[in-house]
Amino acid sequence: MKAVSRKPYAFTLIELLVVIAVIAVLAALLLPALSQAKEKARRAKCVSNLKQVALGFKTFALDHDDFYPWHTEPIRGGTYGPAAGQGWKNYLAASNELGSPQILVCPSDRATKITVADWSEFSQLTNRNSALSYFTGLDGYEQIPVTLLAGDRNIGGAEASDCESVDATGVPAQELKGGNTAIWPTIRLPSSAVAADQGSAAPGLRFFSVPGLVAATAVIWSPD
Repeated sequence: MKAVSRKPYAFTLIELLVVIAVIAVLAALLLPALSQAKEKARRAKCVSNLKQVALGFKTFALDHDDFYPWHTEPIRGGTYGPAAGQGWKNYLAASNELGSPQILVCPSDRATKITVADWSEFSQLTNRNSALSYFTGLDGYEQIPVTLLAGDRNIGGAEASDCESVDATGVPAQELKGGNTAIWPTIRLPSSAVAADQGSAAPGLRFFSVPGLVAATAVIWSPD
């Protein structure tokens, strides 16, 4: 008997198009989920960074009569005065307690363009705001539990004002005033022990420094 030869099987054009369409549908379903998972991981990292920042500032306060850098005189290692409005100086003042400047970068913050290795590199002119994602709460006091210590730049709707909490003559600032419906996102904070992600705040917070803006800038939250 003669052996029957079989031709190798190949996809037809229609079958190939069907396979491509199925792959495209699966990709459309899975990619958003993967993207959301990555963003959740980045947010978790940001929250972890801010927790370390809060603990660092609270440790600083333990050694400075319960005051944070922006309410501590420069002669004692603080930034009280015009320097307090420059967020990077507040972090530099607490560098020993914070450990590494790398915790000052939010993974989701596109405006933060540089990650530095140490504080000397962080304090260089070109790196000060480019390596910093977080503001500092200039009305944050250890003695007042519900005040904000730090948060990221995902906040808007502020108005120009001055901060006299850290300087008698006032520091150029942005004010988040109670009743201002332009403020976003909704501002909430359960405790001063946890720094807030996504621009969270609390009644009683008035001022916080903002990275990447003019040299002496702060944001103010004042309740109704």
